[in-house]
Amino acid sequence: MKSLRVSVLLLAATACAGCFDFVAPDFPEAGAPAVLQAAIFVDDAGRVSIDALLAPGLGIGGVQRQVRRDTLDVMGLRLAPQEVRKNGTRAYHFNAVVPADTTPVELQLVAPRVEDIVGPPPAVDWFGIRKTDPDTITWTRGTDLVLHVRTDAGPSVPPPAIRQWFLALAGSDRVFRVSSDGFPPETLRIPSEWVPAPRNGLIDITLIYYQAGQQRPPSGDYIGNISFNLQLRWILQAR
Repeated sequence: MKSLRVSVLLLAATACAGCFDFVAPDFPEAGAPAVLQAAIFVDDAGRVSIDALLAPGLGIGGVQRQVRRDTLDVMGLRLAPQEVRKNGTRAYHFNAVVPADTTPVELQLVAPRVEDIVGPPPAVDWFGIRKTDPDTITWTRGTDLVLHVRTDAGPSVPPPAIRQWFLALAGSDRVFRVSSDGFPPETLRIPSEWVPAPRNGLIDITLIYYQAGQQRPPSGDYIGNISFNLQLRWILQAR
């Protein structure tokens, strides 16, 4: 397994892209599906943040479903719920800084197993990216800026419904932004005229790679809404 200063507007736009509202009904409907909502954030400075809600709901007879083993397995962590609400909803939270060279860029997640559910627990194995440039790079004015990233593994399973990337270069007078759906290219080339003027000789660069999707088995009785936000940062020295 393997922060980023960026404008408030870009963060807001990213947070809203394919995001899910963390809302668990106080009075769930009998027979409604169990629902896991999970949002995972990782950056290349070592910060890992996980927030999730599991709403097991009520069975067909109106009895609250049981969760015998309510551990959420994510990125090699086994998270116990920090809160169990009266309606049975479990809340999971994790926020820590790990050594940057061990920061995960792969999201492996398996939801807890809920009783009286036919479908399997939601599970994903999604791969992210990492930069292959140093944290601080030198750029000569008048030349194209070239950034390099790569993935560490093969295709994500199941493929996320949403893949988006956002690149921001923050200088002294403006922020240059470019974004697209899909997987970010391994070589990002920015023409020199698009690079903003540096602040004290430096430009902050942030690349956000966002993935999200919904897991729904054929039985339709256990749904997983999962998002994975991975952020990389460079410091650009202009000369």
